[in-house]
Amino acid sequence: MKDKLKKKILWLDLWDIEEQEAWFSDMATHGWELIKINKFTATFIKSEPQRIKYRCDVFKLPYSYEDERIEIYRQSGWEHVASRGYLQVFKQVNKKNTNELHTDPFEQAEALTLLKKDISTRGVISLVLSILMLFLSFFMLQSSPVRNFLEDEFIAPFMIILSILLIIFSMTTGMVHMSKLMKKLHSGTLLNEVNYRKKLNRNRWLGGSFIFILSSWILFNTAQTIALSGERFPEIPDKELPVVEISDILNETNYTRIPDMDDFPGSIDNYYKEEASILVPKQYELYETVEVPGVMWDDNSGSYQPSIQSYRYDVRSEWLAKQFLQELIEENQYLDENYQLTITQFDELWLNQEDNKTDLIARKDNVVYRVVHYGKETADEIISEVEIKAGY
Repeated sequence: MKDKLKKKILWLDLWDIEEQEAWFSDMATHGWELIKINKFTATFIKSEPQRIKYRCDVFKLPYSYEDERIEIYRQSGWEHVASRGYLQVFKQVNKKNTNELHTDPFEQAEALTLLKKDISTRGVISLVLSILMLFLSFFMLQSSPVRNFLEDEFIAPFMIILSILLIIFSMTTGMVHMSKLMKKLHSGTLLNEVNYRKKLNRNRWLGGSFIFILSSWILFNTAQTIALSGERFPEIPDKELPVVEISDILNETNYTRIPDMDDFPGSIDNYYKEEASILVPKQYELYETVEVPGVMWDDNSGSYQPSIQSYRYDVRSEWLAKQFLQELIEENQYLDENYQLTITQFDELWLNQEDNKTDLIARKDNVVYRVVHYGKETADEIISEVEIKAGY
């Protein structure tokens, strides 16, 4: 009959020596005997429930001197079970043997110095790298604030920051815990089994939460990738749209949309699409470029071909909408162009005019509108149409 094995995640950290000893012993009392451990898991084999005492020592395998140490421990009634880096796990073979693996707390403290040095070195390296990654993450957050709203680009830096904070917390906890163990040993007290459940449950909750967040992020990115694989420039539907259309502001009704000259599907100059993000769950985007037959530009430079870029953003809250509006202004404001605050029915409306170009950004409650129009129509006409769309 094949032996029944069980693998369990090692939620206890490497430096949780007393807790690991207690956990291995507790598993044995429930009929699961430790046979192997690695960096992330512990493997148990089904056995009769029994009381097995486990103890840990700190040294690195494989070296001949350490092999001799393992043999000495074996002759004293302690069998080497598994290795976890510097941590070596032994179990008591002869239950009648009352000798401890360690009898001198000062010698045990000297052995733990190797582990403490390793953890401290890794902690310092992790801290330096974490600080660099934090600066990089904050730079990523500031590099494109508008995309943080519209394309959820804040999630990747957020995940990096969260990972860094968990690493810093873990390494700091490890260094503090090792100092406590060393202090205990230097006081003349040997390490012994302690209640492991509180620390195991805390680590399980932290690790499980991080795994859940990471999995959700991966699924979210996968869903976004699938969504982006669809048509990039969908045709403009023949229905009323939630954004200002070129037909709303043209005095002429006889016009035709100018087709693209390439063979790619859709039209980069004439399309309408709806998208969503966490902070802006409803996004509407319209591009239109048309030609009005029989009408010329005022300077007679050619036939009249007005265009419009029209957006509506339903932001998650009014406070976020205010921040988003300011980021839109910052992103679209150039050295020689400035948006001017204009008094209208909107909570705020910023207007930028240059020759035949009218660019406005407006907000009503949590809804932000933006219209960029190239044409002869006045800013007042365009503002009036945006107000109608906003329900004024």
